[in-house]
Amino acid sequence: MSDPFVTLSTGNFLDELGINTHIPYTDGEYGSISLVLSDLNYLGINEIRDGISNGASGSAPLSHYITLAQAGEKFTFLIGNGVTSNADIESVLGEIIQVEQAVPGSVIAIEGPNEINNQPVTFNGIGGLQGALSLQSALYADVKANAALHGVAVDYFTGYNAGTVAVGPSFSTLSGLADYDTQHPYPNNNEAPAYWVNRSIALSNTTSTSTPAVYTETGYSTNNVSPYVQEVYTLDLLMDTAQQGIAHTYLYDLLDAYAPGSPQGNDGYGLFSSTGAAKPVAVGIHNLTTILRETVAGGAAQPAGGVGYTVQGLPATGNSMELIKPDGADVIVLWAEPQLWNNTTNQQMAAPATQVTLSLDAYYGTLSVFDPLSGTLAVNAFTDAQTVTLALTDHPILLEVSGGDPPPGQYALCFAAGTAIRTPEGECPVEALMPGALIMTPAGPCPIEWVGRRSYEGEQIAGNPLILPVCIRRGALADNIPCRDLWISPGHGIWIDHVLIPAWRLTNGVSIIQAEEVARVDYIHLELPRHALLFAEDCLAESYFDNGSRHIFDNAARYRPRGGASGPALPRLEDGFHLQHIQRRLEVRAGKIAAPQGLGLRGYVDIPGPDIVAGWARNENEPDVPVCVDVLLDGAYLATVLANRYRADLRAAGLGRGTHGFELRLPRPGLVEVRRATDQATLPFAAAALGAAA
Repeated sequence: MSDPFVTLSTGNFLDELGINTHIPYTDGEYGSISLVLSDLNYLGINEIRDGISNGASGSAPLSHYITLAQAGEKFTFLIGNGVTSNADIESVLGEIIQVEQAVPGSVIAIEGPNEINNQPVTFNGIGGLQGALSLQSALYADVKANAALHGVAVDYFTGYNAGTVAVGPSFSTLSGLADYDTQHPYPNNNEAPAYWVNRSIALSNTTSTSTPAVYTETGYSTNNVSPYVQEVYTLDLLMDTAQQGIAHTYLYDLLDAYAPGSPQGNDGYGLFSSTGAAKPVAVGIHNLTTILRETVAGGAAQPAGGVGYTVQGLPATGNSMELIKPDGADVIVLWAEPQLWNNTTNQQMAAPATQVTLSLDAYYGTLSVFDPLSGTLAVNAFTDAQTVTLALTDHPILLEVSGGDPPPGQYALCFAAGTAIRTPEGECPVEALMPGALIMTPAGPCPIEWVGRRSYEGEQIAGNPLILPVCIRRGALADNIPCRDLWISPGHGIWIDHVLIPAWRLTNGVSIIQAEEVARVDYIHLELPRHALLFAEDCLAESYFDNGSRHIFDNAARYRPRGGASGPALPRLEDGFHLQHIQRRLEVRAGKIAAPQGLGLRGYVDIPGPDIVAGWARNENEPDVPVCVDVLLDGAYLATVLANRYRADLRAAGLGRGTHGFELRLPRPGLVEVRRATDQATLPFAAAALGAAA
């Protein structure tokens, strides 16, 4: 594997992502530019590689390309293998220039002949490798001489060193050929991608590791592997190529344009199926780009150039890379690539799980764990932590590091003295509880393992929002919950909607407030055998979880571990749609804002699982405004998605432009509910096909 300490910005990483399309073909799904654009928007990809057409023989008109360019898409245009003369080059460049002039900056590159091993080239009467080199040289000269294409890069041809075609020269040693080396590193035999996209294997015409390069085709087909393998290996591949310093990676291809068994064929490489449904790989890419585009609320103070880290326990196929968001937050990506497909049995193999320990160079305020196979929200989070242990299988796991480095002892997660904790015998002040005593949890009585204590004088913490206590007033969360005012530290997790939310994220100035000053505060925390919930003033709050912060307690030196695993941390929520909905709900309860006025909701859940949930939703009073819907699984919030996906059946049913669909991959089977995010109005299940439902 390569140097694990590759660091680049999330902006650069996202700009490297591209996709192959077939816009010229109008007899299949590519004939709908609105569908193509909807799919690209869902993926979060705005770079396309394609040939160009101008309506000849029923192909797409230039207006299709201009429409995509006006929507923000950028093109790498491929010079077709039908180009046999300088006049042909000038003709194709003339069409490309029309797109560039219609939307300046929409053409970023022009690529030489495609796979000359499969599609032999003859240029000005010269065939074979020399013909391709002659065409490439003429293309380069014409592009660079044309003022209308100023700044447009030229990519090398592909197919050298394949079949009977020789390697040929490197453009870096033979000037006047290209700005970027190019190749199509499809992994052979359904193998993991790392070996095949390595520069030394794919770019056989050069030994330099710094030669500017792009991969203009690569990917996996669901005709050859399972949809799951296509998903995880594609995500791995994108990390591999970024780490290799590949400037752009174009996946092949956007969608399966034709149904299986059709005369045109269906090669299975599409990220979307011939029915328009997102394959798991499309969902995974959507989740990945969404995670990397979202920023940390309020920004983050981070060391320039990224945080330092080490990884222990990384498997032989494991790797890591660091990305830096515009707000300063760092994202450390860990991934592994075990062999997942048995070509003999044509079956998927189970991926081994490896526990890896990631250690940072200091304590950081918030460490959020994201899994693009699970969704766009954090699947776990840690506060005031320096070391975390993660389970690594076969796809990227992302750890977002934000919040800077809190000074030691200034990130307390505790109950204030006087808080009543429920025990089997009744309520007891938290400061009176001792190790060995039983307290009540939702699962029943549980013994206290350790009691952490920390006290602060008012002048010590004056103006410090990390320590000044938060008060959740009686009834702020629900009727008589808490039953009395609950005073806790700002980072202490409160259990709402099946997740822990730090108290300071709930403050609203009315029913939940943070003290501006105190004379003194005594904080106490209770550790149980596992991270669990307990009843504090009848409100569910978290027990202590040791994520490396035990040192903040005054009596930490007297702690004696009892042995045994403490179990996983309960899920924590610190940002995103779900948190926003909870905050608004509590503000409505407090009377701070008025309850939202519900608009007429129309729609259905068409597919309630077990693998995906899909359907459509539309506000009758504002049909052009996309509806945000919350998806719940077995009563627990899972994700918020925007119902703006194009569906041809909706349009055919007369529902506007048809852009009201939604789809989400489920992590497991279960009972699905879909609710409108603004007012929690429930979307019903379809009792029949859409035509009858509409």
